[in-house]
Amino acid sequence: MDFVSFVVDGLAIHYYQAELLLFSLSKFAKQPKENVLVHCTTRVDTGFIGFLQANGYPHKIIEPVLDGKYCNKIIQLDSFRGIAEANVFLLDTDMFVLEPLAVPDPRCFSAKTVDAPNPPLAVLTRIFAQAGLDLPPIIHADWQANDAKTVSGNFNGGFYYIPNQAIDSVFAAWFKWADWLYQRQSLFDSPQQAIHIDQVSMALAIHETKTPYRLVTANYNCPIHSPSPLSSLDQQAPIRILHYHREINGLGHLKAQHVDDPFLLSAIEKANQAMQDQARFEYYAPYRKSLVRPVEVTDTTAKLRAALSAWNSGSQAKPLKLILHAGTPKTASTSLQFFLAEHRQVLRQHGYLYPNNVSGEGAPKHQWLVDAFMHNNADLLIEKLAEIRSQLQGTDIHTLILSTEGIYNHWFDYNQEAKSFLSVLADQFAMELWVWFREPVAFVTSLYRQYLKNPKLPNVKCYGQDWSLSQMLSDEWFVKHLDYLGFVYETESLFGRQNIRLFEYKGNVVAQACHQLGLTGIAVETIPRRNPKLSAAASDLLRVINRYPIDLSDKKNLIELIGEMDKILGKYLLEASGPIPAEEPLIKAWVAMGLWRLEVEFGFTLVSEQAVGLNKP
Repeated sequence: MDFVSFVVDGLAIHYYQAELLLFSLSKFAKQPKENVLVHCTTRVDTGFIGFLQANGYPHKIIEPVLDGKYCNKIIQLDSFRGIAEANVFLLDTDMFVLEPLAVPDPRCFSAKTVDAPNPPLAVLTRIFAQAGLDLPPIIHADWQANDAKTVSGNFNGGFYYIPNQAIDSVFAAWFKWADWLYQRQSLFDSPQQAIHIDQVSMALAIHETKTPYRLVTANYNCPIHSPSPLSSLDQQAPIRILHYHREINGLGHLKAQHVDDPFLLSAIEKANQAMQDQARFEYYAPYRKSLVRPVEVTDTTAKLRAALSAWNSGSQAKPLKLILHAGTPKTASTSLQFFLAEHRQVLRQHGYLYPNNVSGEGAPKHQWLVDAFMHNNADLLIEKLAEIRSQLQGTDIHTLILSTEGIYNHWFDYNQEAKSFLSVLADQFAMELWVWFREPVAFVTSLYRQYLKNPKLPNVKCYGQDWSLSQMLSDEWFVKHLDYLGFVYETESLFGRQNIRLFEYKGNVVAQACHQLGLTGIAVETIPRRNPKLSAAASDLLRVINRYPIDLSDKKNLIELIGEMDKILGKYLLEASGPIPAEEPLIKAWVAMGLWRLEVEFGFTLVSEQAVGLNKP
């Protein structure tokens, strides 16, 4: 009877990895739940224990041992001692199983040689000598590097298969040598090497007990966190288990950024497609929230805070309100900005100020906000806000409105000091963040076409390229824009959940904004769209012109011509501006964690005609 065991510690990433592993064991390995034992350290919260119980998975609470981290995996083998005919697969939590679990020879201990020579051969030689054991044969580590030598039996700890007859002896020797090494960490050259205590102690145990073992290929334990080729990977056999370490993107999928082998890429795609089809993972949202980093408060932050501290002093009864419209791109931000600029006087009559210190080509927006955050330029913020304050003199303004979709577009480019500037604004004003989210497939196709239109930039690889949508979706910077949930979590940490207003984009952003601001009597239905959609045919034309080193002014002229051509082509296209049919499944695979996550993981549905806070259970 084959059992599977792994260890979960009290970390958000562990909970999500464990959920993915359990999912893959069920879907691909067809492993019976009663033959999976999840070992949980005493640091694991009761919510995760309840999750295991509700889903029918046995678990066992264990005390952390030795280093309290990597060595925790040792103690789990004790759970299978005395169980007749029990064979055990010990897996790391960061594994995704793609095939039924089996080994070439079920009578032998089975594992894969280490990826790289960690610790180095000289350290292993020293350790075996101090242990009084003969040095095993020298072999090549799995990654194809010239000097990558290690000893036979120095296995990667992500995958161990222990047959029943070896469980008792391996456990006793493994724990003994781990304890011995833990007391002699000076045998390693550095503390970083000492994290391999459990791995090296297994090598000592196998050789001391003379346990028969068999090396398996990388198909059983396939790393994806390095571009180094794997010498043992058999491309004629299926990849059985992916060992992804922390290679999870913000959308919860396995990253492929270090992989260019089509064989391995297809295995990663198989895993991601299964995750997208499943869609509902309880611990994705807590994992994504755990990635939010605290802001970095610096002297520059303090300077900005001091400069703005006088904003709400004096006779004002309450703090000035600030509405920061952050986009997203391709949600009619340009139309809204033109409307706000053209109706400044109407806005003033209602107590709203849309400041006239706008910048940015093509729309009256406050692009200087992006410039300040991109370059940590507090002086620019102070200067521009001082200009705004001068516009308040002798007025009854109660609310400022600042708008640029660049807030969202470059959100993941801002460092933590720049984000501390936003926390200062939230402290000094009664802050509201407004953001429109678009249905994911339409958002991706529209954003793709916008990036084809954009001029090439050295720091944004995907702008102005002759790329297909598939190529665009392989660009990490582009994919970050699909991480709606990550943006919400980060802004929530800065502004507070109650100060975020989310809207579903359904075309008429101006009407939605007027409704929220209480503006009546303005004929918003007739406001023309300032940045019209382009068809798939126009995308093809943009890709053609992107093949040439065209300067900015010429490209602008060509885009205008393509727009005119698109109006004519629209008469002959069944769907002039809809999604690209051939690419739609790929888009959906990437954005499964997007708007759907906001609705499902947060427990609310975005509504078009009213602002929705994040206060529903």
